[in-house]
Amino acid sequence: MSRMRCSASSLDRRAGWLTAVLMVCTFAIGLWVATSVFERTPHFEDEGAYLFQAKTLAGGQLTADSPPVDDAYFLTPFLIDDGEQWYGKYTPGYPAVLAVGEVAGAPWLVNPLAAALAVGLTVLLGTRVYGRRTGLLAGALLALSPMALLHSGTFFSHQVALCWTLGALLAAERAWRTGSHRAGTMVGVCLAALMLTRPLTAVAVAAPLAVAAAVQVRRHRCRRAIVAALGAPLMAVGVLMLYNLHTTGSATRFGYEVYWPFDRVGFGPGFGRTPQGHTLAGGWANTQENLRQLRTWLFGWPGGLDLLPVAIGAVVALVAVAARMRGRRSATLPAVDAAPSAATTEAIPSSVNPAGFDLLLLGVAVAPIVAHVAYWTNGSAFGPRYYFEGLSAMALLAARAAHHGATVLRRVGVRPRRAEWGMAGALITLSLVGLFTTTADRFDDSRNFYGVSTDGLRAVEALHLRNALVFVPIEEWTDFEPYSAANSPFLDTEVVYAVRFGAQDERLVAAMPDRTPYVWADGVLTPWAEAAEAAEAGDP
Repeated sequence: MSRMRCSASSLDRRAGWLTAVLMVCTFAIGLWVATSVFERTPHFEDEGAYLFQAKTLAGGQLTADSPPVDDAYFLTPFLIDDGEQWYGKYTPGYPAVLAVGEVAGAPWLVNPLAAALAVGLTVLLGTRVYGRRTGLLAGALLALSPMALLHSGTFFSHQVALCWTLGALLAAERAWRTGSHRAGTMVGVCLAALMLTRPLTAVAVAAPLAVAAAVQVRRHRCRRAIVAALGAPLMAVGVLMLYNLHTTGSATRFGYEVYWPFDRVGFGPGFGRTPQGHTLAGGWANTQENLRQLRTWLFGWPGGLDLLPVAIGAVVALVAVAARMRGRRSATLPAVDAAPSAATTEAIPSSVNPAGFDLLLLGVAVAPIVAHVAYWTNGSAFGPRYYFEGLSAMALLAARAAHHGATVLRRVGVRPRRAEWGMAGALITLSLVGLFTTTADRFDDSRNFYGVSTDGLRAVEALHLRNALVFVPIEEWTDFEPYSAANSPFLDTEVVYAVRFGAQDERLVAAMPDRTPYVWADGVLTPWAEAAEAAEAGDP
C-alpha cells in the first residue's frame, strides 16, 4: 500500500511538471507570435476596437469624449462617435481583461497568458474526469493547435473566452460531484464573464450545461448548486443593459447595431448585409466553410484528419450512454465509464460518469457551431474563430478517442502501457508534424496580414518627438492601424497620430494649438506648414 501511495505521488509530481512545461511552452510560442508575427499591434478591425476600449477602461472611464473634430482623423473601425461619447461597439468583458495588460504597459501579453492558462485548465479538467494521461494529451493537443497558437498572439477575445468556458466546466464538474453551492456559484460567475465577453457564445455554452443540470436536478444535493449558478448570469444581463444604456442610450441596443444596423443575430430582412437578409441557407453555407477550415485548423494534422478523433470520441460516448440508458453495457465497445486497470497506475478521481461528461463536452463543442448558423457572417480569421471556445472540448474528445483506441489494443493483446503511449504518441506526432509544416507556413502567411506593418510607426517613435501631432497619408484603413493603436482614446500621448486629408487638416491643427504639427510620408518627417505649402504649390 505504501509503495502504491509513493507511486501515485510520483505520478502526480510528474504530471504537474509536464503541465507546467506545456503551459510555459504555450506562453513562449504565444509571446513569439505576438512579437514576431503580429508585431504587438492589431491587424483586424475587431482588435483595434478592443484595444481602444481597453485603453478607455484603463483610464478609468467607460467611454472617451468625442474627438475635437471628425473622428475620421483617428481612424479605427468599429468605433462610434455620437458627438459626445467615443466608444467601441463591443461588450466590456474582454476589454476589461485587456485593460489589466494596458495598465501594466503590455496588453499584448494578455492572450499568451490566457493561452497558457487554457492549456493548464484543459489538463486539470481532463485529469479530474478521465485521469492524468487523458488530461495531459488533451492539453498537448490544444497547445499545438494552429488556431490556438495564432490567436495567442492576437488581440482577439477568444483565448480569454475559452478560459471562462473551461472555468465553467471545471466548476460544473465539482458541483455535480460534491453538490457544492459554491461550485455552482462559480459556474454562474464564469458564464457571466463569458456573457460579458461574447454574449452569443455564452448562450451557446450555457445550453448544454443547462441540459446537464436538468439531468442532475433529480439528485437532491445538486439543487442548491444549480440555483446558485443562476444568479451571476442574471446579474451579467443587468450589467450589459446598464452598459448599453450608458453607451447607446438603450438598454437593449448593443453597439453592434449602432455601428451597423444590420449586425444582428437572426433571419430575414434587417439581419445581415443583403436586402433579403440572412437566410438559413446562408447560415448553412457559412457553417460548411467554417467546418472545412476546422478540418485543418483544429490540430494542423496532415490530410485534414483533425476532426476524425473528435468524431470517434463523440460516437463512442453516444453509443455508450445509449447502452447505459437501456440498462446494459455494450459488449462491443470499450468500458468508457470504468476506471482504468491497476496495470496502468492511473486513477480517475471524479465520480462523474466519463461517458456522460463526454456528451457535455460534445455539447460545448457543437453548440457554438449551431448558434452561429443564425449569424450573417462566418467570421473567419486565423481559422473558424466563432468555434474557438469549443477547442478544449474537442481536444478532450480527441484524447478520449486515443483512450478508446488503447482499450481496443489491450483487448487484442498489446500491453496496457504500450497501447496508451502508442495511441498518445501517434496523435502528438501528427500535431508536431503539422506544427513544423502547415502551422509554420501559417505563421509566415500571417506576417504583415492585411498589409499592416509597424515599420513607419517605429521610425517616428525613434525620433522621440514631444507634444506632437503627426499626420499620416493613407490609402486603406490598414495603413493607419499601427498609428491608431499607438493613440490614446483621450488624445493625451506625447505624439498623436492623425490621417492626412489635405487642406482641411487645418481644422485639427487649430483644435490642438499646443501641439507641433508634422506630416510623416515616405519615411520623411516634415513640418506641417511646409508640407501644406508644398501641397498648395502642387508638390505633395
